[in-house]
Amino acid sequence: MATLKKQLITFEQNVGSVWQTIRAMMIRIDQKFASYLADTCLHLEDLSLAEVFLEHHRVFSILHKLCSCLIGRFDKLKDSEYDLLCLIALLDIKILNNECITNRELLYDTLYMDFNLGYSDLIILFECSSIKSKNLAYLWLEVLRYIQYRIGSEKSNAWEVRSDFKKLSVYITEQLKECVFEDDARRYGSFLFYIAHSPYDRTTPVDETVLTHCRQFICSKMKDIDQLSFDVLRCFIGGLCFLNNSSTSKNLRNYDEEYHLLLLSISQKEKYQQQLLSKKLNDEILLLHSIVKYFAKTYTYHKEAKALLLTKAEELLVLLKITTHQPTKYHLCYLLLMVVNEKTSADVVTLCFEFIESMTATVNNKENGYAIKTSKLLNELSAACQRCESVKVTVLKLKKIDVILRLMEKIENHFHGKAAGPTSQDLYDACKQNDSSTVQKFLPLMTIESIDRPVTGGSTSLHVAAYYGHNDLVKLLLASGASATQRNIAHGLTPYEEARTESTKALFRSENQTYRLTASDDIHIEWSSIFHDTLEKATYIRQKLLQFSSVYDQSRYGPRFELQALVTGIHTYIDTLPLLKREPEIVKNFFTKFFETNDPTFILKAYTSPNTSFYKYLNQHIAMYAVDFFDFSTVDLSVDYRIVRVILDIIAIIMHGKEFHRFRFTNQETYRGMLMTEEDLYKYIVGSTIMNKSFLSTTLRRETAETWSGGDLESFLRKTPDHKPIHIATLCTYIVKNLETALDIHTLSEASADDEQEVLILPFSVFEVKNVIRKAPNKVEIVLEEYVRDQTFLNLSL
Repeated sequence: MATLKKQLITFEQNVGSVWQTIRAMMIRIDQKFASYLADTCLHLEDLSLAEVFLEHHRVFSILHKLCSCLIGRFDKLKDSEYDLLCLIALLDIKILNNECITNRELLYDTLYMDFNLGYSDLIILFECSSIKSKNLAYLWLEVLRYIQYRIGSEKSNAWEVRSDFKKLSVYITEQLKECVFEDDARRYGSFLFYIAHSPYDRTTPVDETVLTHCRQFICSKMKDIDQLSFDVLRCFIGGLCFLNNSSTSKNLRNYDEEYHLLLLSISQKEKYQQQLLSKKLNDEILLLHSIVKYFAKTYTYHKEAKALLLTKAEELLVLLKITTHQPTKYHLCYLLLMVVNEKTSADVVTLCFEFIESMTATVNNKENGYAIKTSKLLNELSAACQRCESVKVTVLKLKKIDVILRLMEKIENHFHGKAAGPTSQDLYDACKQNDSSTVQKFLPLMTIESIDRPVTGGSTSLHVAAYYGHNDLVKLLLASGASATQRNIAHGLTPYEEARTESTKALFRSENQTYRLTASDDIHIEWSSIFHDTLEKATYIRQKLLQFSSVYDQSRYGPRFELQALVTGIHTYIDTLPLLKREPEIVKNFFTKFFETNDPTFILKAYTSPNTSFYKYLNQHIAMYAVDFFDFSTVDLSVDYRIVRVILDIIAIIMHGKEFHRFRFTNQETYRGMLMTEEDLYKYIVGSTIMNKSFLSTTLRRETAETWSGGDLESFLRKTPDHKPIHIATLCTYIVKNLETALDIHTLSEASADDEQEVLILPFSVFEVKNVIRKAPNKVEIVLEEYVRDQTFLNLSL
């Protein structure tokens, strides 16, 4: 080893300062000695090779420059020069395969930025009639493939530097469009492997013709996969990698069960599984890696794929137990945490912890790729604890909750640094100690996500403040957007449920909650409408909303690209609202969680979020624009109807989404208190029909609504000088008849406490005024009973 290092130093010194001059390099470099060095390094153990590469990486840059010089005169290559080019290519692959070399920046600078074989060089070799030249081209294409696999995924913008590689991708794509794979399986197999691991979506769009052509070839070889020749099998594997890695939101629209079953059968073949034991990267490992990544994508896109993979948790667990390939292990951990069940939970949690802790140890090297992946696994593990009781039990049994939280804190520190602001643990500690001044300093520096992140024992800062009765801190946290409905891991309790005193519980009944459950002045009139064809108009609008909801109901709220577009539209809408301080961040955070978790109940959490006025503006805009959206005769060019459509999509999901069926409220009475004027009251004629044009918050508790109507303070209500009533304390009783009219949301509401029992009446519900009872000059009761909608429509919405 010492001798080799001396020889490397000698080699580098011999080239000297002229090493970048091609002519001088050809004169100075002893090619025979270069071949000896390359061959010697090629036979080193991984640890020794890593040491040599780190200390003498300039030598490898010199060897690359030499390769460029030699290929420039490929038609005059001697056998020894051809052998040297092959040796250096094999050495590059060995280096890229070396897990002991963790410095990706150095790999990038040495093997990518100093890679001098460009588009034109390789194309000339591909088109050459010489078998040796073609084989050399295939070998260097393999080097490029490994560079892209090892470095490219971590350097998403770097590929913009090398336009010649983009041209190479375009050339290969054109070659693949009309080819017959079996005619030259060696050539097209190399092309498929290259394009499969190219950062293709960052250079040019994936060509649908190539995808279709490749898929047809794969389907034609499915049945006789075990009888394929080496080159055709390699072409088959390369094609699968290309299809799996090129899967985008567009070509994932349709679920292909036959293809899924093929991938599952391949992943269970012993000859492929044995390759996972290898510490060297090979085609089979790359294939299994692409399969697992593909499954993780389709799990979130298609309910059929989800159902299939949920039955394959044990088979996937076998792969996790045997693989030594770190990227494959990462994606298997991620996928298994999504499909974990009672039988596999113990092994999955244990193996995932081992991998997460090993990944987190690597975060110290400042590589964001590791930190992002570790963060995703930790979040998915936390989600699995909520979904699967056996996972939670295993985590508790292994005493790993605090480990999860410490690791999450470490990741947060990696991204933001301690100087960037206080951590979740810092805020938790300050709240526990009732340190109000420190909490006030911390909160403006923290995101909503970090405020809500659980720490010790799986509780948030709001949990601990509520538990110890630190009421001033509870107010501060709620005002900053802390979630009142997040449950802690250890006990499954919300902050409201952790509160031990009535004074603390009362703080969770926010002012906005009171406003939602009451109405003043003429707001209730503006948000209700009386038409001559009220019932027909409401039925038509609800049928349209049912159609809108179907877009998001293909795979538990639809394909991800549709859902992402919706959430992006919602964020744009929120930016148009005159919300104060942190209100936009608070509301956006709920919709971001909706997208990340596929859980639409976060929409209602946004609507009921305390200390924001989002619900007011949402209701106002529904009332102003929703009905007219369906009436082409009332088009207003000043209205952005894209935003209106986003609002209507929100209503459609709440109204018809299967996730809300368990909250449906029907055949019961619910109440709402409001203040009216005498003029408003005249519009409530017995026998007339009224349609609400916005969401309407009510309560199951009649006494609560009476209190909020002002009925208890009737003597203090506003009157004219001659004692005629101006404001009338009004109690409305709504008798709900249809399934998709109202939701019992008291367990979902961010602001609702148990004694408020909030019921949300959805827009475009039609009621008949059954009775108007004057209890006193300033006190009235109105009874409204819902019309039963057409049964055909009811069946459609079930």
